[in-house]
Amino acid sequence: MGSAIVMTTRSDKVAEIMETKYRHHLRQLLDDHCWFLFEKCAFESKLPVISDVIRAQLVQKFGGIPLIVKVLGGMVKSCKNDEELQSDFGKSNFEAWKEYKTSNKVEKVDQPKAFRIGSDEGYKIEEIGRLKNLKGQLSLLQLEQVKSKKEAMTANLVEKESISVLNFEWSLDREDCGDNDLNVLEGLQPHINLQGLRILNFASELMPSGIFVENLIKLELHSCKRGEFRDDISPPNLQNLPYLSSLHIGNFHNFPEGLDGIHNLKRLIVEGPMEGRDWSRFIPFNSLEVLELHETGTNSLTQLPRQLELLTSLRSLHIQSFNGIEFLPEWLGNITSLETLELSECRNLKNLPSKEAMSNLTRLNRLDVYKCSQLEVGEGSVEREKVSHVPNVRVF
Repeated sequence: MGSAIVMTTRSDKVAEIMETKYRHHLRQLLDDHCWFLFEKCAFESKLPVISDVIRAQLVQKFGGIPLIVKVLGGMVKSCKNDEELQSDFGKSNFEAWKEYKTSNKVEKVDQPKAFRIGSDEGYKIEEIGRLKNLKGQLSLLQLEQVKSKKEAMTANLVEKESISVLNFEWSLDREDCGDNDLNVLEGLQPHINLQGLRILNFASELMPSGIFVENLIKLELHSCKRGEFRDDISPPNLQNLPYLSSLHIGNFHNFPEGLDGIHNLKRLIVEGPMEGRDWSRFIPFNSLEVLELHETGTNSLTQLPRQLELLTSLRSLHIQSFNGIEFLPEWLGNITSLETLELSECRNLKNLPSKEAMSNLTRLNRLDVYKCSQLEVGEGSVEREKVSHVPNVRVF
């Protein structure tokens, strides 16, 4: 077998001197991945509420470089007080951070971006109802602290017409909620002007369809996942959403009802078990441009659903963790609108479609292969020859 030496460097000049084989450039981390790593380094399991403004400032500092993320995260973790934080971060970032540290109690700010609900005075959900001029984005966290629909209604969200995006989040590790999550969500009925809605860790068996107002443009739904996927979480009904263009659904065992009535959908992200889903609901999606499928669970599909072939406007396809698939189908070459193909963590995937099928994808300009250990697409390989017409092929 012999031996090999892997050398890492940030200097192209050093690489030119030392290299004897193919040079692999590591790509920068995505902003979301940077932020996830920063939270782990800075806060471990005790995650505070961070505003979008501060998050954007920090992500800009990271520059996609893991080392910088870890260093800044370690700096935050080691700071004993605000003075140390100011010294390390610089005044501009510190002032924004310090201002937000006091915003978790809604009485202290005019326009909170996030509100962590508690049982003490000043932290109850009724505080939201007292604010008349809320606008933009609002996150309500720890909703398990709200004990009834009546209490939830004190937030009076249905009257707050200037809120454009709502994030509803329950804690993940908690006791069985019964129907309380359902009751609370019904009490949080938003104004019809709402354009974006995100629901995380909801754990009742049914979702109230009335929460999905007709002007929604972006919707993200994640059921409560406690170790194993829960079959008792029923998918919501998404009828009468004519403007919905982006949908992200996670950990539901089937697609939502009314999916075939959404005619303006451009982006769809699906996470969860793929086996047993009714893929025929994909047929109407002539407008879909971006599709991301992330399979979880133990019963893996052995082939991609044939209905994907009918997505005639699809520009980007991302397939992740389809561990039952060993080859991609020939009909993939019929999706001639495809510009980007991403294959991630499909550990048993060995073969792309034939060269003839791949050559039909004349618009394909990027192929990313990430942690697909059995798919050999390195220079000179048979699989690489199949995509010789693709300008950008990256292997990670």
